[in-house]
Amino acid sequence: MAMIEVCRTTGIEKEEAKRKTESLARKMEAKLGIDWRWKGDLLLFDTRRGAARGMRGSVSVGGSSVRVEVDLPQRIAEHRGSVEDRLVDELNHLFL
Repeated sequence: MAMIEVCRTTGIEKEEAKRKTESLARKMEAKLGIDWRWKGDLLLFDTRRGAARGMRGSVSVGGSSVRVEVDLPQRIAEHRGSVEDRLVDELNHLFL
């Protein structure tokens, strides 16, 4: 598996950051079929079907930042750069 890690300062209250994080999770659920759930301030996700099958990770929402960790399955690992670029774009859109 290939690991992607991205941290982003949010500049907003924690609860608002959680709402935005959940909004992104819902978007990815519709687009990629991810399953997600909250465990405190940690949003956990995995994908059991579709093109992103086998992808899993988490989004940790802190007081002033979010940290995203994504494990890509081997068959998607060769596209790690483009996946990371999309992730950074989404986070920039949400939090900058």
